[in-house]
Amino acid sequence: MDDIKLRRYLLEKFKLDIGGGFGRLKGRVWRVGLMGYSSLADNVLFFIPAISRALALQGFKTDLAAGLDAVLSELDGNGNHVAELGERTAVAAL
Repeated sequence: MDDIKLRRYLLEKFKLDIGGGFGRLKGRVWRVGLMGYSSLADNVLFFIPAISRALALQGFKTDLAAGLDAVLSELDGNGNHVAELGERTAVAAL
């Protein structure tokens, strides 16, 4: 995966600026700021399809419906709470 290409696509097409990893994690992880204002439901629901599309353009298969369903379930109060997820991520369905 081309980390820089993916992040540039998100910035140019969606105005989403996510950070890359540092040191030995450079090119292997992203830092996504979904805290505070950014954690509003509209912003999270905007991010999921954007990252799914960016990944798809690089040949990675994602399950957008499952990702959105996980977010909506959490918003409805039917999902696992982040504290209960432990080391798993809330968007593991992607």
